[in-house]
Amino acid sequence: MNVRGAERLFPLRHRQGMRNCRENLPIEIEMCRSPMKPAIMKQTILPANQLRALLQAFLTQRGEEYYLHALGYFGSYARNEATPESDVDIVFQTDAPNLFRAARMREELVDILHRPVDVVRLRESMNPRMKARIEKEAVYV
Repeated sequence: MNVRGAERLFPLRHRQGMRNCRENLPIEIEMCRSPMKPAIMKQTILPANQLRALLQAFLTQRGEEYYLHALGYFGSYARNEATPESDVDIVFQTDAPNLFRAARMREELVDILHRPVDVVRLRESMNPRMKARIEKEAVYV
């Protein structure tokens, strides 16, 4: 990846004066999020049964490629508090974490679900409050 590519992937870090693209790569990713294309955002709430079915199909068809052991959702969709503007918070577990795979998986889920998606890898060494919230709310498929 050249510096220009790093600017697109990590614009904030680049603006802070880091010029070496290796410095732009985070050691560990907790959340991966990028802007949505307005054309793919929907102004409806995705029904829980449809969300589960889409995620189950994704896990079945693409889980091996992404080394997924578990896939689920948490947040407003798990609490049945989603609004048309809500994003879908996805939690996954893997033994082979990789920033680029996580970003690619997020983009695929955006295309499948037609709404903004955040992905979080559940792991031992993460923010304890965030981990507790995910463990309490997560609905796995």
